[in-house]
Amino acid sequence: MCDAEKKHAEMTKMTGALSLATSRVALMNASGEMLKMFAKFEVAEQETIADILMSMTVDKVEGALKVPTDAEVEAMLDPAGKDMVTKLRGMKAPTSIRSTLRVSLTDTRSFS
Repeated sequence: MCDAEKKHAEMTKMTGALSLATSRVALMNASGEMLKMFAKFEVAEQETIADILMSMTVDKVEGALKVPTDAEVEAMLDPAGKDMVTKLRGMKAPTSIRSTLRVSLTDTRSFS
């Protein structure tokens, strides 16, 4: 990978890690069935992307999804992302879900 590709992969990994971490918080706090289903899909999507990006950095494809641990996800976050996830974990469920969606939308827009 050239430098521009590496930079893009790192930014994508950091953004995806924040999305994955916040989606996992949302899944823990989801109360309704539809909300749980949406959170599960979001977690699965972000885990798949994280696995692909991680396999690109080690030039090794294993052929099976390796779900990143919470520690691996946290290691990919910048200090602001870590702070955001910590705050979300401390919120009550309805507030947490709304905040998680707000974080995802804001983070996605800032990356594009």
